[in-house]
Amino acid sequence: MIAKTDLARSCLAGLAVLCGLAVPAAQRQGRPPQAPTFRSTVDLVQVDVVAVDAQGHHVKGLTADDFELIDRKQPQTIATFEEVTHDYSRASAFTPRLPPTVRLDVASNQSAVADRLIVMVIDDLHIYRGRTDRARDLARDVVTQLGPEASMAVLFTSGEHSTEVTEDRTRLLDAIDTLEARQSWRRPHQALDNQKPAAVGAEMSMEAQLGAVSQSQSVSVQDFFDNMTQFRTLQDAARMLGTGAAQRKAFVLVSEGIEKDMRGQFESDVTPCDAVSPMSPCFHDHALQDMMNSLQRSNVATYAIDPRGRVASEDLLRETFPAPAGLVTSQDGGADSEDSPFYWSNPVRLAQSGLRIMAEASGGFAVTDTDDFASGLDRIVEDLDHYYLLGFYPAEPGRKGWRKLDVKVKRPGITLRFRSGYDPAGPPAPPANTTPLTRLAGGALPVNDLPMRLQAVALPPPSGGNPRVALALELTVPRAALEEADARAVDEIQYGVFAVDLKTEKVRELIGRGARLALRPSVTGRPLPEQVAYMITASMSLPPGRYQLRASATSAKLDLGGSVYLSLDVPEFSKAPLVLTDLAIGYARGARVPVARDDSAAPDLLPFAPTLDRVFRPRDTLRVYAGVVQATPAALGATVSVLTADGRELRTWDSPLPEVGPRAVDLTLSLRQFLPGSYRLLVRVFGGGQLAEREVGMEIREPTGPGTP
Repeated sequence: MIAKTDLARSCLAGLAVLCGLAVPAAQRQGRPPQAPTFRSTVDLVQVDVVAVDAQGHHVKGLTADDFELIDRKQPQTIATFEEVTHDYSRASAFTPRLPPTVRLDVASNQSAVADRLIVMVIDDLHIYRGRTDRARDLARDVVTQLGPEASMAVLFTSGEHSTEVTEDRTRLLDAIDTLEARQSWRRPHQALDNQKPAAVGAEMSMEAQLGAVSQSQSVSVQDFFDNMTQFRTLQDAARMLGTGAAQRKAFVLVSEGIEKDMRGQFESDVTPCDAVSPMSPCFHDHALQDMMNSLQRSNVATYAIDPRGRVASEDLLRETFPAPAGLVTSQDGGADSEDSPFYWSNPVRLAQSGLRIMAEASGGFAVTDTDDFASGLDRIVEDLDHYYLLGFYPAEPGRKGWRKLDVKVKRPGITLRFRSGYDPAGPPAPPANTTPLTRLAGGALPVNDLPMRLQAVALPPPSGGNPRVALALELTVPRAALEEADARAVDEIQYGVFAVDLKTEKVRELIGRGARLALRPSVTGRPLPEQVAYMITASMSLPPGRYQLRASATSAKLDLGGSVYLSLDVPEFSKAPLVLTDLAIGYARGARVPVARDDSAAPDLLPFAPTLDRVFRPRDTLRVYAGVVQATPAALGATVSVLTADGRELRTWDSPLPEVGPRAVDLTLSLRQFLPGSYRLLVRVFGGGQLAEREVGMEIREPTGPGTP
């Protein structure tokens, strides 16, 4: 039970809080608290539809009557319809607008990133190593353009350096910096199912013999497995994403593609290879079909970007070096037209068209044969921002199998993008154990029905053992749903925090508690606000490493649940010469929301209750804290600086550090001297030739109404 005296010190804003924190029965028996269950209609098939006009602009204002939905050539009744237009005003209320190099230290499930998920698949196995820098730049641009309004993950087809789903763009950029393209020649990999070299006979002409030898030398078993790995990566990732909610989901595939004619590949459940020669090996066709089946069943649109850029006819010979036997190119422009036979005999054109066909079958498009990548990214953003969600109940829902899907619009001059097929069985089951994709399991996107925010600060252990992590979990509940006859707001809360080790992909620690919440007006009679926020502070012990923290909570009164995810690095405090912990920020005059400390955990690790706000008012005064750990005690200096969003230093303060005992930066900072805008708060500690620094982003904003933070 939390002592009332503790609560009296931590509760401001005219509120009092009583929270009884106890371990639920499931946790006492060694089982984690059950996650909230969100019901959906299994038989309902939902289709994301993008509508653009002749100029490529997205068309808004269409109604269900404007669409015709066709399942296996039979018109269907549109049972559900929604026009989706993203509004990012919610995100700006919680998150400052800062460059992607500034780490996100507070996670919220109410920002726009909870609305959609983007997985960038970097196909390093099929990118020419001479284009590594261009591929990196493209991937960074994807994070910059799409990251602020989406949860993202980065997957490499090589399986190395992939990330968890995160809102923290610094994680994504760090992974992108490791990219090394692995294809040793410009020519795309060939999609050959038979890896045995063709027989060479004395009766063959010299040209035919050289062609057979050339083919056997230019096609390796490694090419085959690289191709299969690309398909499998997309397939397994789609299967993972299919287990989540119905938010907008998309892949951005950065790849140079493979040399394969994909015409007709996804138009039926019979592959072109099987249709032509049922007895021949059709490994590539079957792998492509399985991949697209997963994409379509999971409703994941794919947007492909070819870092090769524009390839003019005169560049085809260079881009197909070393040239395979029988290659025909045209220097008169014929290889640039799909009506020309030269086009369909050239490896580069086949790779470009394959990316386009694959993307369009899933409901996306490809950015190929162009150097205007910026416009392509703008189009992807628009596709994710504006679309229509159509739902229908198919005939014979119990029968499994691929079904052709078509959507038409009754207004002229409009082009639609949507997945070309579906399976009434719904999303495929996730793979049992696929590394690194298993980190996407458990719901790739947080659930935002119950507003939540989370921060964690890793601190050194007091005497040996693992570092301690101070946790702050904030929930926001509507007063009207909780208010009782005596004006108290009462609820039963169950919450838990999981720490997933991203290296071993295992849960390292779990805390789970039950809480009875009672909020009441102060003795002055001041009523509770419409939205009541409160915070639970707790702690856990974790060994050094990289983690994703997943906090979830359920409200019995609201019959709602929520979750929020946060990336966390726990440093090796004992081995580094100088370490500065993550920053904790609080209000100098005390917490502004009721704080309930979990007495069953360790005592508070921070000297004050932190705030999870990162948008402040000019009249606020903040308290900034960071612990300092030094392997060999020596004289140290410390500064606290406020910088503009682009890194220009505005003001710096010295922060004295004691020469003995625990060391920490602890400074009070008034915001009155700064104009409204986005800023970076930077703390530096230095001495003995060492430097450690940490920064967080914040925004100063004038009040605009009752809902302003």
